[in-house]
Amino acid sequence: AWAVAADIRQALQECDEAGRPIVLLGHSMGAKVAICYAAMYPEDIAGLIIEDMDLRTKNRKTKPLGTVELQRLRAFDRSFESWEAALAALQSFGYGAERIAQWREDGRVFQKEDGTWWSGINPLAQYLARKHVLGAIGAREWVA
Repeated sequence: AWAVAADIRQALQECDEAGRPIVLLGHSMGAKVAICYAAMYPEDIAGLIIEDMDLRTKNRKTKPLGTVELQRLRAFDRSFESWEAALAALQSFGYGAERIAQWREDGRVFQKEDGTWWSGINPLAQYLARKHVLGAIGAREWVA
C-alpha cells in the first residue's frame, strides 16, 4: 500500500496536479492506500473518503516509542513565537525544511493575527494514526 501511495503521488506530479490539495477516495484495499497516502503526504490532502475497508488481524505492529520520545510527542506545542521556531520544532521531528516550507505555502503552518505562528501539523496525531489505523491488528484497535 505504501508503494502504491508513492506511485499515485508520482502520477500526480507528472500530470502537474501536485501541490493542489486533493480529496482522495479509497475503496476496500484502496482505502488502505488512501490512508497510507494521507500519512505520507498530509500536505496534499484536502479530504479523505474511506469506503468498505476491512480490518483483519495483521502480524505487524508499529514500533512502540520509548517513554522519552512519546513524552516529547505529547509535549509538542503547535503555537510558536516565530516562523524560525516553528521550522526548528517541526524539523526536530524529522520533517524536511522543504516539506515544512510547502506547509507554510499551503497554509498548514501560518501566522496568526497576534503575530504568533500555528502548526496544523501535529507529530503525535501522525504517530497515533500510524499506530492505530495503518498498523491496526483488528477492530479492537479502534476503541479509544
